[in-house]
Amino acid sequence: MTKVWMLVVSMAFFLLTFQVSANSHISGVWKHPEKPALIEFDLKSGLATVKQHDNNQSANGLTVIKDIKSIPETTHVWSGNMYNGYLDSYVVVTIKLIDDSTIVVIDSKENEVLRLVRE
Repeated sequence: MTKVWMLVVSMAFFLLTFQVSANSHISGVWKHPEKPALIEFDLKSGLATVKQHDNNQSANGLTVIKDIKSIPETTHVWSGNMYNGYLDSYVVVTIKLIDDSTIVVIDSKENEVLRLVRE
């Protein structure tokens, strides 16, 4: 019985560790594939901010996406609110990790509005 209990505890620890690492996988710096811009995702604060934008220095430090949260019972998918300059407000988006080096941001109409690659 003790061996079974140890196996259950070990499996639970593995699953929890895997979930934490999967949920934090987008944390870090990502680059825009067409512009000289870097966006930093910080899941602890729930923010994605412009780390560097060589064509628009005034954008540095601006919040691109706020309220980033993992979506329960999914892996590699988060929700958030992305700033829409045309509306001058934040809109609901879904952030998906496509592979280890690519994330996409999708609006409520399922349109891809941003694609980033790992720095």
